[in-house]
Amino acid sequence: MARGTNHTPQPAGGTLTGGQSLAAGDAGAARGEGTQTVAPRVAVIGIGNTLMGDDGFGPAVVRRLMEECGADAGERASSAPQTVLVGAWAPDVQLVVGEVAGMALLPWFRRCRHVVVVDAIDAGAEPGAIFRFDADEAGIAQLRSASLHGLGVPHLVANARLTGASPQVVVLAVQVQDVRPRPDALSPEVAAAVEPVRLLVLEELRSLGAGTPQPGAAPGQ
Repeated sequence: MARGTNHTPQPAGGTLTGGQSLAAGDAGAARGEGTQTVAPRVAVIGIGNTLMGDDGFGPAVVRRLMEECGADAGERASSAPQTVLVGAWAPDVQLVVGEVAGMALLPWFRRCRHVVVVDAIDAGAEPGAIFRFDADEAGIAQLRSASLHGLGVPHLVANARLTGASPQVVVLAVQVQDVRPRPDALSPEVAAAVEPVRLLVLEELRSLGAGTPQPGAAPGQ
């Protein structure tokens, strides 16, 4: 879809047929916080409130990817509000359980050339429907993180661009059904979408030339 056009998100339909390559973005001169000597090229970020039922879909998908790497998804970096696995997928790919970290996620939007966001959405579709769209489409305003988590994806992208960064952002989102307080509990329809979206993330990583998982990667900043 063309950047900047007003589209509502369209269902992704389960899997991508070979993935869609993203144009190389210019990360600019912006530098994120932390002690890394090499900035990650790609970040996969799961956003959502794990205490509110289906709203925790994004973190559930990224945690599944962490399990695939043999990582302890429950371990948190001591000075960060979200779990970060440096090099968990490949040397230049980070997996991030962002939950409701808001602007604390900005460094990844500033440092990375590509960001894959996994989030929940309320677009009035069938529960469990999968959507794929970019950061400049109007449908991004329907993400739950845009209205409930303080500062969602649109704010993060806008703030990154203000610093001179230009990340290429893809959002994979699933229509929620039940967002009542239920810690780490997804409705059956939304839970069934975890594996298809995991496969979509893998397609995105393959289209960007990311390597295979590196088991046992340790958390860090």
